[in-house]
Amino acid sequence: ARLDPAVVAEIDRLGARRAGLLGGTAALGGGVAGDLTAAGLDVDRLGGVKRFATAALVAAEMGAAGMGAAGMGAAGMSAAGMGGGEVVLAEGASSDPARGWPDALSASALAASTGRPLLLVERDRLPHETAAALTAGTDVTIVGGPAAVGAAVAAAVDARAGQVARIAGATRYDTSAAVADETLRRGADAATVWVATGRDWPDGLVAGAAAATDGGVFLLVDGRGLAGSPASAAWLAGHAGTVGAVWVAGGDAAVGEDAIAALAEAVGAG
Repeated sequence: ARLDPAVVAEIDRLGARRAGLLGGTAALGGGVAGDLTAAGLDVDRLGGVKRFATAALVAAEMGAAGMGAAGMGAAGMSAAGMGGGEVVLAEGASSDPARGWPDALSASALAASTGRPLLLVERDRLPHETAAALTAGTDVTIVGGPAAVGAAVAAAVDARAGQVARIAGATRYDTSAAVADETLRRGADAATVWVATGRDWPDGLVAGAAAATDGGVFLLVDGRGLAGSPASAAWLAGHAGTVGAVWVAGGDAAVGEDAIAALAEAVGAG
């Protein structure tokens, strides 16, 4: 409903002059826009009726920026197409609160690090807003296994888009490790790793963006101890000779002292 004072202070510290709101007024109310305007910022909003539409609008804005056509909306993107480009796709909603977001965290880090848009689906449904954002020339990287993005949805994507690939593991942590490998393959540097708990989404959402800005890698871990995320522990151990810094996003309630000690041990930091 309103900006938290800590956010206002950080915006002021950054010296920002423009703010982009992602989501409609049900997500970010008019009070948020008012607070930003009162702080002296120019405010733009990309908001659809649902999260799938908002993701498509963000993808359109990224496409428009790439073509030098600022302000192109979803209709303009549909007409212009994203031929020859690539999008990352992940599950973005579920009736189970423990699902619908874990793979999207890993996917967002991959998308950010490669400058690609991220589109959202449900496990068994390809939303029309997402379908409309896909064209025959658009390659798609699906993040998550069939339990997250079902075979029928993958087939529907394949019928509309160009080349379709899937990055997946048996668990959210296996998928995260596989995405980290793909991020490295695409030019990221394992010297800096950002980690966040895989038990909730807020810290991972900001950590993935930070990892991309750093040119590093993002990894989900079990914040109660790495034994709950063996794939993440194995990934860190396998890159121990390269990792120079591990940034942990979140407080003790998200990633506890035992997990931090295990992170240090995994990368040989004592």
